[in-house]
Amino acid sequence: MLGKEIAAILEEINSMIVENFHSAHEITVKSDESIVTKTDREVEEILIPKLNELLPNSVIIGEESAPSEPEEIGRSFQSEYLWAVDPIDGTTNFASGIPNFAVSVGLLKQNEDGFEPIAGGISFPAMSKIYYTHEGKTLCRDLLTNQEEEIIFREQQPLSTIMLPNHLALQLNLDPKNRFVGNLRFMGSSAADLVFLSLGKASATCTIAHIWDVAAGFAIAKTQNIFPKLLSTGQIKINLTRDDFLYGEAKINWRLKNPLALCDDEYFSDVQELFNNHK
Repeated sequence: MLGKEIAAILEEINSMIVENFHSAHEITVKSDESIVTKTDREVEEILIPKLNELLPNSVIIGEESAPSEPEEIGRSFQSEYLWAVDPIDGTTNFASGIPNFAVSVGLLKQNEDGFEPIAGGISFPAMSKIYYTHEGKTLCRDLLTNQEEEIIFREQQPLSTIMLPNHLALQLNLDPKNRFVGNLRFMGSSAADLVFLSLGKASATCTIAHIWDVAAGFAIAKTQNIFPKLLSTGQIKINLTRDDFLYGEAKINWRLKNPLALCDDEYFSDVQELFNNHK
């Protein structure tokens, strides 16, 4: 549902983002001490009305405009559809001239158990690639060749790798016997972690990111039969609820309360063990 429409919107804004990437960046430090660029704000301002056109009366949770007041948050979870938008995921990479950044647009639909990620699109503007869900599959559109292909999770390679955000990696007390020690990878973008996992380029990832970082990536991973699991118990999280997120301070607003792991079953115990002795 709406995967192709999301991809079309991402394609429309791709050249503008690339042009900005190669020019000077206007960087501001936000109240939570993270950085934001002019492009982050411009992209979100473009996306919001376009997504409203696709689904009138839906709620849009954008990184730069997410509701923070309890009443607003409550109203967000009363909607049938919820968009989660990260205009530039990997802003530090973007501002540093590193091409590994993404635009992430995820769509969640309410059911009796919460909100299920049902569609998503993630573009890598500097790489001219868009990954998006369509009819239970994920397609990759190459903007240089105008060709599309279905992505299929490939068999794991002998080397086991795990993609982690920096803030999680800093908590690790590594056990030298763990299969992932020495094979940690830090992309600087949760959306990139989830796409590359879905491509089979990594064995696992773990996240406590914000809803806008992971909604589209969860929808894409689902097409490859990869589902987030609570790191503590292994319980599969098909749906996300209000209680799954933190609220209050700017830095934690809409961030997952508990770490979620995504990997094949054979890797889960190793991922869990990696964090057993976290600081």
